[in-house]
Amino acid sequence: MITAKRLKEGKTVQHLRASDIYVAVYKEGSLHLNGIVRATTREPLREGKSYAVRISKITLPSTIAVDVIQDAFRITDDEAHDDYVAVLQKNAQPSLTKFTFSHPQLDLMHNAFITAATLIKSAVLTKTPIILRHHADCDGYAAALSLENALLPLLAKEHGDYAYRHYSRNPSRTPYYDYADATRDMEMALTNKDRYKHKDPLIILADIGSGEENLLSVSMATKLGAHILIIDHHDPGPLIDGKSALCKIATFHLNPFLHGSDSRFCTGILLYELSRFISGDDRKSIAPIIAAIADKVDKYDMDVFNHYQSFAEGYSLEFLQKLTRIIDYETQAIKFFDISTIIEGLFMRRDLQEGFINIISPEIEKKIQEFTRVIRKYAERHAYKNFDLTIIDADKCSFRGEYPSPGKITAIAHDEFLTKEKGLVTLGMLPGMIIFRCDNVPGFDVNNIISKVAHSIPFSLAEGGGHAAAGSMTFIAAASEEVIRKVRSIITSLDEQG
Repeated sequence: MITAKRLKEGKTVQHLRASDIYVAVYKEGSLHLNGIVRATTREPLREGKSYAVRISKITLPSTIAVDVIQDAFRITDDEAHDDYVAVLQKNAQPSLTKFTFSHPQLDLMHNAFITAATLIKSAVLTKTPIILRHHADCDGYAAALSLENALLPLLAKEHGDYAYRHYSRNPSRTPYYDYADATRDMEMALTNKDRYKHKDPLIILADIGSGEENLLSVSMATKLGAHILIIDHHDPGPLIDGKSALCKIATFHLNPFLHGSDSRFCTGILLYELSRFISGDDRKSIAPIIAAIADKVDKYDMDVFNHYQSFAEGYSLEFLQKLTRIIDYETQAIKFFDISTIIEGLFMRRDLQEGFINIISPEIEKKIQEFTRVIRKYAERHAYKNFDLTIIDADKCSFRGEYPSPGKITAIAHDEFLTKEKGLVTLGMLPGMIIFRCDNVPGFDVNNIISKVAHSIPFSLAEGGGHAAAGSMTFIAAASEEVIRKVRSIITSLDEQG
């Protein structure tokens, strides 16, 4: 005879443990473990009868899946399990609960930080494998390395020499959770589950988007048992009751937009602050200012930018800007290879930073000067009353697979023609793709443009996203003429509104 535990009244999903057996009463199509916790089932069960159920999946904050066991069972109140949960909840609490400074929009996210930190620490303490998937750019690496530095000591304490089996960090070349990457992550997780009897993984997605472009990948991963934690600063798309489409399927979603904020707190800043909550380590780092420089936080909020620059003691702003450009260069130059050790060294080692600046900075400056001349020659410039429009064929004005990339070409063109006197929109054109940059044009929003194009030209299959003033859109190349015409029409209308 098996033993089934009775879940006390007032207990929630957070008190459950996967694979444990509980007693549940079948009422009106659901299995009730107590007055709060219930699970739906399609099995033909008898109304009002008690059954033993095994917890097959827990998705915080409130969803469980169970398997009904038809064997005879006896009921017990498991005080030892209650003690285990109490200890786990205590140890999983954040080690720090204060940000490095008080800012109204950061403070709005305080409870979300507590939840995310507790979720990550709980994963370590319950020996849940962690897969950290992050964007392979300055902001993404700054975010991931901050979190990794907080995680590794905790993992070593819990797993000793086998910590590497319970943690992996995987850079993403795409700014979204590519389905192929999601498949690789889950294949590795399922293999380890079979080989080492691992639990289903916690996948942390950092700086790879919050929009509908990730829905398929996240849905697939959760279907295979993964828990998904999203930490990001991009526009998540339409919100219903303060929740995005991804919020409905992810375990938790930390994003400033969900709290009425914007991109002034880039992912590198978010994860630096979160790493302190997890580890209790209050040491300062240059990671958040590198992320802030790369993602142009100074255009959103100089107070935020200056705060994190103050952490970089002994570094001039010029040095940090050169270092950011070198990290950007390295992440583009290596294409599909992972050079995490070198990137980590560029964040952590002053000797390596100075050496790379001496060697690589002159080459980067040379390339930028060369391509600036190309841009001056081939860019189309259009003057409107309230702003200017620059169009550059970023595909034809770059060498495929080399630095600067088409995205960087667009950014160089934008910086070249931007003035203090007038707003500027820059479009970087590629076959089936437009890269957007904007400064000082009221009403300009990349996500709104993409939405309008997708609605008015449905056969273009237009999609994409990013920030309001910087992002990209892909579409069927056959629809290029219609799409470009529509985009220019939308931009022109902004001048008329002004």
